[in-house]
Amino acid sequence: MIPKPKALICDGQSGLLSAVKGLWPEVKVQRCLPHMHRLGIQKLTRRPKTPAGQELLKLVYALHTVKTAQERDKWLFDFDAWGTRWERFLKERTYGLHPCGKRTWWYTHRRIRAMKNTLTQALENLFVYIDYPGVPSTTNLVEGGINSRIKELLHRHRGMGLEHKNQHESLLNSNISAVLRSGTLG
Repeated sequence: MIPKPKALICDGQSGLLSAVKGLWPEVKVQRCLPHMHRLGIQKLTRRPKTPAGQELLKLVYALHTVKTAQERDKWLFDFDAWGTRWERFLKERTYGLHPCGKRTWWYTHRRIRAMKNTLTQALENLFVYIDYPGVPSTTNLVEGGINSRIKELLHRHRGMGLEHKNQHESLLNSNISAVLRSGTLG
């Protein structure tokens, strides 16, 4: 059994979040801010065409600059003000005909809506690192520290027998457990 962590830093995949909530409902979850940044670029592009998209992308970029409770409160206020300012714009619909001849509609600014909804759903997990010092705001420690070395070693390895794989897995699991117990990853 994996020991209960102090906090979980993740990219927000629903399967992981529901598993963690099932195992440890009281564990704090911090969304990885670089993942949110990449998601913002993916949904809004680097150069959004609409002012609403441009403003939202600036808010996404500003996430990594938030370090204090006051900066968090200002970011939340700005995000809420953005939502109020562009509410009608985000509800705009485009109408068309379905191939079977039936009239249909869709939201005109789906990608901006999608990013707004992603941020809204993640709000409670965006700034956990501010209230819990020692909790990182990024998964880079794991992805750049532990995982990248493991991936590199496995990539370079030309062949490994089952017994050898099992030994490596056992060693890896014991090291991860030691790191989790020490609390250095959160």
